[in-house]
Parts: sequence; structure tokens; C-alpha cells
Amino acid sequence: MESIRGTDKEELLHKQYQKDRFQLINQLVVNKQWDNAALLGEKYLDFKILVTICELTDNQQRLEDYMNRFGNEGFSEFVYSWYMQENKQAKLINRCRKIAKTPNNHTLTRFLSDHPSLSWMKDVFAQNFDEAAKTLNALAVRETESIRRKKTMLSLSKLSKLAASNEQDRDEFVIGINKDLELIEFQEELPDYVLESYGYDTVKPAVISPKNLIHLYVCSEYRDSTELDFKKALDLLQYVNEDELRTNLKLKIWRMAILKDNWHEKNVDSPLEVLQGKMFYKLADLAIMLGEDPEILLPPLDIVLDDDELSSLQENKNFLYLMKTAYECIYAK
Repeated sequence: MESIRGTDKEELLHKQYQKDRFQLINQLVVNKQWDNAALLGEKYLDFKILVTICELTDNQQRLEDYMNRFGNEGFSEFVYSWYMQENKQAKLINRCRKIAKTPNNHTLTRFLSDHPSLSWMKDVFAQNFDEAAKTLNALAVRETESIRRKKTMLSLSKLSKLAASNEQDRDEFVIGINKDLELIEFQEELPDYVLESYGYDTVKPAVISPKNLIHLYVCSEYRDSTELDFKKALDLLQYVNEDELRTNLKLKIWRMAILKDNWHEKNVDSPLEVLQGKMFYKLADLAIMLGEDPEILLPPLDIVLDDDELSSLQENKNFLYLMKTAYECIYAK
């Protein structure tokens, strides 16, 4: 053994020894020879055997005794990790409920600090609602796989903050949560057929970014979209932090509003009457009615007319005339 001490081979042999030892002792567990199996598990500090015995015999007192007896050897940490690996998170939650009475509460607290998806429950049971609110909000920010889970986390975070005794920054915190919940509403209001046309799962929906939500609200696949839907796309711009991207998306919204309609009118003697049937004008009219500033609302006319993606309309004199008239009417509102 001296020749392999400290080498990878020694580590491999030790792991094989532990595996073989577990299989031998586990035969006693399989045959329900609990006491004999426990004696060997205690002798060799085979924590997996000891936890298995406690679980199969539903002996929580024995588990508590082992936690106290082998606390310095890391038994408590092993138990908590085992719960996670075996998908027995409910056991951890149950320990959270009685954490104040648990001698190993500091060990559980330390373990849960690495598992925030569970640690907030400990804070709730301890009535540390402010900390629970922060943890839940942080989890919601990182959540991308499930929009429903994100919504639940945000709602629980808001409730926890409202229940906290510390009122400092409460209003600001709740406003932020409400804004995030509103973003989720934008996604929930999209028709399934639009989401499905881009391959999104509508049964177990993931979180969609504001940029992609804007695209979905103005895409050509959204056949029955109205000016209300395009207005939602404009409202979503507030969730886009990058200035350049926000500017480009704003131009895209107005471009798609233009492309929603056919601009090949033969008679434009009554331009305002024609414009009132166009998505571009209806959107601007709605936004201004809801308090938007025309100067901020619309991209400059020359940028719109020079848009490469509107090249098919750039030689259309009626289109150019109607757009200039539209801007004049909108700015005059």
C-alpha cells in the first residue's frame, strides 16, 4: 500500500472498497436486520447505510441521534444532500418548520445558503419575511425555464415583503415586483397559435425575453393583431435596457405596423380617411390618446422612409404622401 499512497490508484481502490462495503452491509438492510446493519454503519461511518435505515424504519429520533453523534464528521450535511439527491425536499422543508428546536440548525442554515430554492422557506418559518422576499426575488430574476414558476416566485416575494416588519424600501420593492409581473402578463396575453408558430411550448411555457415578446406581438404570423397589440409592443420597450436595441425595436414596431397594410391606393384625395384605416395611424392615434408624446412616440420620418426593409414602398408616391400627411396630423394632435 505504501507504493500507491497518495496516488490516483489509492483513491480508486478506496472508492471501490467503499462501494463493496456498502453492498455487503446493504444485504443486512435488505433482509431487515436493522440493528446489525446499523452497528456496521456506525463502525465504518457509512452514512448512506445509516440514513437508509432511518428512512426505511421511519425513525426520525434515530436520525436526530446520529446528527448529534456524528455532527463533527459531517453527517448532517450528508443527510441534507441525500434528501436533495433523492428528491425528498419535503423532508428538508419539514426540518425548516422545526429549525428553532433543532440543535443542528446552524448546519441546516449553512446548507440551505447554497440552495436558495429551499432557504426562503426556512426564512418564512422563522418569520424572517424580508430575507425570504429578497431570496424569492433573486430566484425569480434567474428563472428562465418556467414562466409559471417565475410568476409564483414573484407573487410569494411580494407577499413576503408586505408581511415584513421592516417597511424600509417596501414601496420601491413592490413596484419592481409589479413591473415584473406585468411583463409576465404580456406573455400570457399572446395567443397560443402565435407562440406555436415560433416553436414555443404553450403547455409548459418558458420565460420569453422582452425583445422576443415584441417580435411576437408585431409579427406577420399574428394575423388578427390590432393596434392594442402593437401598443403592447411599444409598452414592452420599457423592459429593454440597451439604448441602441430599444431604438431599433421601436423602429421595427412602426415598420411592422406599416407592413400590416396595403399602401397601393389609387385614390388618395381624402388622405385622412385613408389613414384612419391604417395600422400605423391607428396605433399612433391610440398611443397619443393614452398620453404619449408624439415627438417621443414616433421615429423621425426620414428614418422611417429610408428603412431598407421598406424599400418596396420607397418609390410609391402615394405611400410617401400618406406618411407625410400622417406625421403632420399626428404632430398636430
